[in-house]
Order: sequence, then structure tokens, then C-alpha cells
Amino acid sequence: MNLLSAKICIPIVQNTIEKVKTKMHEIKDKADIIEIWFGELFENETNISQAKVYIEEIQKTQKEIGNVPLLFTIKDFKEKGRFAGSHNQKKEIARMLWQYNVEFIDLDYEFDIDFFEILKKEKLHSKTQLILSAHFFEGTPSFPSLKNRIQLMLNRGADIIKIAAMPRNTEEVLDILRLCENLHRKKIRYVAISMGDMGKITRIIGPLWGAEFTFATIDSAESSAPGQMTKEEIQNIWNILQSN
Repeated sequence: MNLLSAKICIPIVQNTIEKVKTKMHEIKDKADIIEIWFGELFENETNISQAKVYIEEIQKTQKEIGNVPLLFTIKDFKEKGRFAGSHNQKKEIARMLWQYNVEFIDLDYEFDIDFFEILKKEKLHSKTQLILSAHFFEGTPSFPSLKNRIQLMLNRGADIIKIAAMPRNTEEVLDILRLCENLHRKKIRYVAISMGDMGKITRIIGPLWGAEFTFATIDSAESSAPGQMTKEEIQNIWNILQSN
């Protein structure tokens, strides 16, 4: 287990640009990566020109807080987010983030295959790393099914694949842990999470088995996903493991 490389990503789910910037300053010394739920800024109206202003303001704040890497995600209602714009507007915003060279963009792996092909062709012109994710809120697919989806993500240009599934039993939690071991062994960059209280162990073990990072919150009241732990809880467990 490699505790030295284990990283924590802290989500910001606030729905105004001022709240986002304030939160960035609050967590600047606590996060290895900051996740911006960018779609939350467009839960009522999507204005593409405003998106450009928001990106620039966030990147300016990023410089103020010491250039902590940023992960941008645009979650719609299917992904338990509040982005209310159209499919094309989501594409425009994602393309804009790509052109602004943000560190990471997280998109659903089924979002738009043609769009992913465009990004693959433009990869040399952007420093952005593409995370393609699959979320399963009503159970965990079988291990072979998960492996098939991962191959699709890689074919569509994912730099990092992300799996998050709600377990119905402990066997499904073990499937996610098995997946972590499999991806680590194959040197595939990944994040894999079993959600809810039953799956908390995956949030601790994943980064120790090579996952790029785990998600945690500073305050349990601001959790962005079921079973998400606080940074303090995860760090305390890591410290115990390191001391033994």
C-alpha cells in the first residue's frame, strides 16, 4: 500500500460563483485536488458567455490559492447534479473547459461518442485530462460488465476511468475492491468507489491500491455523494495504517 501517493479530492457543490470562490479559499490547504461542480452554476439558466467568465474567475482564484489542481464536472439530473442546460450547451461548456486547459474534466462515458472523438483528435492541443465516469445508483454491475465498460471508456479516450456504484450487498463491495486490484495491476489510471455506508472501505483502500484519488468532504453536512467521509476520518485511518 502506498500512502505517500494517496490523494484526496474535495468537491465544491455551491451554486453561485462567489460561494465557489469563497469555498476554494477555505479548503486550499486541505485538498490535493478540488472538484468544481460547474453545472450547479447553471441550475436555472445556461448562459454560455457567462460560463467563460466563471471559468476565468475560478482560474484566477486557483492562482490565488496556490494552483491546487481543479477537476470540473457538469452533472445533470441523471448524475444527481443540477445542470439544467441542453446536451449541446453541456458540450459547449465542456469544450470551453478543454480550451482553457483545466487540469481535469469529468464526463459521463455515454455523454457523446462523437464529441469524445473530437477531443481525442485535439488531445495534443490541451493539457486537460479526461475522466470518463459511470455511475450506478441502483446496484453494481457484474465484474465482467464493469470490465467491458472500462474498455469502452479507454476506447473513447479516457485518461482516467471512474466507476461509482451503490452496493446492494457486501459481495458488490468486494467486486469494486476486486476491480481496484485489477486496474492497479494493469496500470490503468482509475477511481473506483462503492457508495453508501457499506462501501466506505473502498474510499479508504482505493488510493492505497493505486487509485488517482478519493473523494472526501471537510464537513459531513456538505457531502456530495452517499457514504462520502470527511477528510479527517480518512486521514486518521491512513495515519493508523502508516504507523503499523
